[in-house]
Amino acid sequence: MKPGAYFLSFSSPRLYHAIAMSCEIAGFEIRDMINWTYTQSMPKGMSMTHIIEKMDLPKKNKIKLIDEYKNYKTPQIRSCFEPICVALKPLGKLTFIQNELQFKTGLLDFSQKVGINNDRVPANIITTEEYNETYDKNFLIAKPSKNEKGENNSHITVKPVALMEHLIKLFSKKGSLVVDPFLGSGTTALACKNTDRKCIGIELNHEYYNISLDRCK
Repeated sequence: MKPGAYFLSFSSPRLYHAIAMSCEIAGFEIRDMINWTYTQSMPKGMSMTHIIEKMDLPKKNKIKLIDEYKNYKTPQIRSCFEPICVALKPLGKLTFIQNELQFKTGLLDFSQKVGINNDRVPANIITTEEYNETYDKNFLIAKPSKNEKGENNSHITVKPVALMEHLIKLFSKKGSLVVDPFLGSGTTALACKNTDRKCIGIELNHEYYNISLDRCK
């Protein structure tokens, strides 16, 4: 990576600290954290009922416990955002403009407007669905199409193409090389293709690899 190049990593809220600390240990500077916010998500807390039913207890005791703990679940609050760690390879002794002139990296393209009217500068909150006038006006990016996953896409966490295009346009320039070491079903590669960037993608899962190829056709 060139000085001033950016590293972005999606994470779950409970593991964000590990991502950020690992980036710092690896020598990166943490510049920000972007919240990708959404409303459509599944609760993950597990009920105690099926565990209690397997316990070696008299039936009446089980019934009493099930009733007592009917509203209690494992500590997994419904998550409505994914934090994106924004890290920078240090510039050394160069200023941002000196680094830009030498490596063409480090500065952000604030011509990439967001919001329902495309008139707001990027923020560290991103939404990809309409649900509140204030948020839609300030943070919404182009809504993803319903068919963008492609047919037979079995990947469980497909990112919206519009989201990846926004991040790629904000943190890189046309002709830049974007590397995704966990390509999944190819959304990053497709977003690079759509925004005139080059992409190297790495994916261990052969099924996802083939999906990536099909989507990029």
